[in-house]
Amino acid sequence: MHLKANPGFNSTIPSYLVLDLILPSFVHLGGNPPIKPEKVKRGTGAIRKKATVIGPVGGKTALIRTFVEKKYPPESFFPTIFENFVADLDIGCTLELAIWDTPGVDDYKGLRQLSYPDTDLFLLCFDIARSDLLSDIEDVSSRQYILTGESQWIPEVRKDYPKTPMVLVGCRKGVRDCRPGFNVLTSGGDPVSWATGEAVARKIGAAMYMECSAKTGEGVEAVFNEPFKVMFPDKVKKSWRRKLLLGA
Repeated sequence: MHLKANPGFNSTIPSYLVLDLILPSFVHLGGNPPIKPEKVKRGTGAIRKKATVIGPVGGKTALIRTFVEKKYPPESFFPTIFENFVADLDIGCTLELAIWDTPGVDDYKGLRQLSYPDTDLFLLCFDIARSDLLSDIEDVSSRQYILTGESQWIPEVRKDYPKTPMVLVGCRKGVRDCRPGFNVLTSGGDPVSWATGEAVARKIGAAMYMECSAKTGEGVEAVFNEPFKVMFPDKVKKSWRRKLLLGA
């Protein structure tokens, strides 16, 4: 799997400066032209898709960077406002995946929505150590969005992209497993159980529920690979048949 990262904006840049930088022409925030996910690369047979990672503050950037760099980022790293990566996945077919990281703070919610067009998969992430964040995701309804005008996760996406698949992802799984080196955030309540996460995923209409730990690497690859295997079942089946025939 070939991976490369495009530089993004870090959290030290004021929101008004970011808007001044990108709104005049709204190009790919890493400095490269935006990928057209539906297109197929000529001569390679690679399918281009886009995954946008959203959700409250709580492990999104660490998940992406661990997936891309194959190691947990240093404790001193600053979560980005926007950053994007390109990954070539081999899931039975060659898939070029553009991964867009987005900010979880309300200060950038207007800017965040500019990254949604052409998304093929939304990964809605939350911190397993903080049940209050999951409650925030679960309790938001379309009615609340209409009445208050507040831009929250589910209505924010479903308003304009009702048919785009969404996966609910619990990050920092090691907290619940009580593994050494993990600090539980007691202010956010008890860690979320698998059963609770799965129930919320069904309630909000997510295609599936997954868990991962960027710190240990557990489940990180699956978060990006498994949804696209479901989206391309025929390609995966053909790959397995080919391996069986070749004796691989």
